[in-house]
Amino acid sequence: NIYLLGGNVRNDSLTTARDLPDPALDGWHISKAFISAYSFTPADGLTDVSVNPQDQRISVIRRARQRIALVDSSKWGKISMRTVLPTREIHMVLTDKNAPAEMVQSLRDMGITIMFV
Repeated sequence: NIYLLGGNVRNDSLTTARDLPDPALDGWHISKAFISAYSFTPADGLTDVSVNPQDQRISVIRRARQRIALVDSSKWGKISMRTVLPTREIHMVLTDKNAPAEMVQSLRDMGITIMFV
């Protein structure tokens, strides 16, 4: 098994299931958080299908000094049930060359750094 801060890695979806309580992060100082979700729009930020109010990503985001969104081209322009990270709280977006140019420019206009990897 592989355990990450987000929980145990699920083999079927390569996602994590939260199994650590929020107090596990008490006292942590996080300099950079790399956050991903199911979908992203500049208007809504990172959104996800998870509606778990105990989503540990939220605890990580609150403690992070810098929040970096991981948004591959399959996520752009889609919206899911719940906002995980609002755009106004994102410092940088890591994406691929297929990201839509107009959305990338709108983030740059907001002062968000875009890095293509």
